[in-house]
Amino acid sequence: MYRFGSKAVIYWIISAASYSEKGKLSFNLQVFSLSVLRLLPPTATPIPVRAIAAAIAADQRSLMKFKRALTNNYRVVDCHLAASARFALYILVRTLHETRTDSEREQIIIPAYTCPSVVAAIVAARMRPIFCEINPSTLAFDERSLSSHLGRKTLAVICVHQFGIPHRLDTIAEQIRNAGAYLVEDAAQAMGSTVHGQAAGTVGDFGLFSFGPGKPLALAGGGAITVNSNVARDQISQVWAGITEGTRMRSLFSAFRYAALGLITQPLSWRLVHVNGPTQAAASAADDLGERLGMVPSQAAAGSLLLADLDGYNSDRRQTALRLKGILSEHKWVTIPETPQSSPDDAKPMIPIYLRLPVIVADEQRKRQLVAKLWRAGIHPGTMYGRSLDDVYPRYSTHENPAACHVASNLITLPTHHHVGHEDVEKIEQVFRSV
Repeated sequence: MYRFGSKAVIYWIISAASYSEKGKLSFNLQVFSLSVLRLLPPTATPIPVRAIAAAIAADQRSLMKFKRALTNNYRVVDCHLAASARFALYILVRTLHETRTDSEREQIIIPAYTCPSVVAAIVAARMRPIFCEINPSTLAFDERSLSSHLGRKTLAVICVHQFGIPHRLDTIAEQIRNAGAYLVEDAAQAMGSTVHGQAAGTVGDFGLFSFGPGKPLALAGGGAITVNSNVARDQISQVWAGITEGTRMRSLFSAFRYAALGLITQPLSWRLVHVNGPTQAAASAADDLGERLGMVPSQAAAGSLLLADLDGYNSDRRQTALRLKGILSEHKWVTIPETPQSSPDDAKPMIPIYLRLPVIVADEQRKRQLVAKLWRAGIHPGTMYGRSLDDVYPRYSTHENPAACHVASNLITLPTHHHVGHEDVEKIEQVFRSV
């Protein structure tokens, strides 16, 4: 995940002035200007001291409290917590297959551009991933490609709300259900987005959420699924009853990781972590999905406390993203995926959160220039997965998906989180004008 050395402690002490919530700073070291040492991480979530304290003091009751909070807040039928979103998806897919009488349904359709860990969960459940072409203007499914993949072997379709940009589901949900398949919303990056007036993750049959680093509500780990109807509700609950709850030791270790995450995603600490220049984390498929672990109490306690603050965090992200979109709109070689509008007869809103702002550059040379110049300006742009799923998993590739390949090769993301200030936005504007 994040790698750092012992010297980071020195920078953490210096950067702690911005660690607490606004107006609640415990100390402030004004030794010298450290602006040249700032490096904005690609994404971050506020981690206040009160949340760390709640994590340390958590007990088993915290798990049920967080489960109730998610169920009530998102108005779903049921909710289940897990050690990670990947494990939650693995259990969901496996259970859905076991509950069907038509055992030939073993295909899961997913976007050809998304996180490779989705494939890892599907394969671990002994299902076959089917890579579907995307629409680069929205990052949603290309609907003609989706139609061509749907069939009697389709168990489920996973719609991924990438970067917190919601996708229209009204045009594909009926098609998916007519094919006898389930609709799963991957809202790992979109917690708080709105789809047709409902929370992302609650429109499909099931929703998937992640609380890992870099997510809208980052708790240093954990995941959840929501059951949005009575479809397979009892079977899923029965399987989840066998999930091992987190021990006190695991919970305390997670609380330490949570505190470290808050420190390491400070701009000064982030510079030290990446002192040797930008790195791209490799997507790992090595997690042991056979170990049936649930969420730990420390994650649940922090989540319960901060769930009410999520709308505020997302509002800040959205405002920063909209400002950046306005600045970048003058560049013809830049494409920013748009939030699709609801159908004319549907007045319910589609509201993004912009966990990151995705920017698709016309060519790879400009992309390389942007990454280098943004880095020198103290901005760490995300380059995400780097390859389409067809390239990552060629054994499961059945045809070419050129749009997904283009997006994978030419996309960068810009930070929108609470550390991004007016000066940072101006630096980004200057960099794009210089390319």
